[in-house]
Amino acid sequence: MAFLPKLDNTGISVINDTHHHYTKLMQSLTQEHIVAGSALIVEGGGQRGIFGAGILDSWLKANFNPFQLLIGTSAGAQNISAYLAGQHGYAKQCIQILSRDKHFFNVSRRLIGKSMLDLDWYFAQTKQKGMGLDLQQASRNSLDRHVLFTATRATGLIAEYHQPQIHNWFDILKASSALPFLYSHDAMLSGRKYFDGGVAAPLPVKKAYELGARKIVVIRSTHAQYQAHLPALHHLKEWFCQHGSCPAPIDLLDLHEQNYRSELEFINHKPHDAEIIQIFPTKALESSLIGSHLPQLERDYQHGASVGKLALKQLKHQFTATMKFSA
Repeated sequence: MAFLPKLDNTGISVINDTHHHYTKLMQSLTQEHIVAGSALIVEGGGQRGIFGAGILDSWLKANFNPFQLLIGTSAGAQNISAYLAGQHGYAKQCIQILSRDKHFFNVSRRLIGKSMLDLDWYFAQTKQKGMGLDLQQASRNSLDRHVLFTATRATGLIAEYHQPQIHNWFDILKASSALPFLYSHDAMLSGRKYFDGGVAAPLPVKKAYELGARKIVVIRSTHAQYQAHLPALHHLKEWFCQHGSCPAPIDLLDLHEQNYRSELEFINHKPHDAEIIQIFPTKALESSLIGSHLPQLERDYQHGASVGKLALKQLKHQFTATMKFSA
């Protein structure tokens, strides 16, 4: 694994209210910017994804996107969408505004048999004037790249990797973000039901390698020591199962842990021809999966932006000398 030097006094470690206010950048990157065999993986994490949004916004400002392959999971897929669209600040405003709106998340709806998360409302807003994701630009910037969003097929709980097109981009994002238990409707693609991509493909580094990537940059929403082990979850599962009931959401979380650890094992024992560069928050993010307060989100975004700027200085040296970067 390639370790970029640890940067002191920055709150970051790099390893080998803005309503309707975003800037259009990266209008058209040409093929000469793309490095063959390079990949970007962006982890999910709900509202914690605002850390990754800060990183990618800092790279947008520098016109930095040399990646041939981009894979996003859940919130990570949404961050990649804004990155490809060149919409600086867009992912941030979606998290700070839409994901905090009572129309999107409301615990009391569960009491009357409705979904706590309303992804249908959320993605309807991303099509509205003033909040719209520029799919035309995202599609143009994807032409010479391989863009994949993960989703977990409900039948068999296997990972699938979907290539978004303008006509199905939002449907794939919804499937990738359909958190079990919180979103109780069916997220459908081609007649099949899907769950959040983080269940079966929480950190798809191995998939990037299988697709030919050898220089892989991973944006994490967790700290460097995270091992995907939640003792409280296992105690809860043991109690339920002893009493004759193993709730499906707990089984899905257990599967998420298993798949996460499998990816960590691959990273820690990578093939000799792979270079894996991970970017972490080195302090605990203040944001939660859902229900975070605006100041917490803003601080995590700014932390991500700082991490991104510092990582960028070193990443430029990791890629080819012939690449062009803005000042």
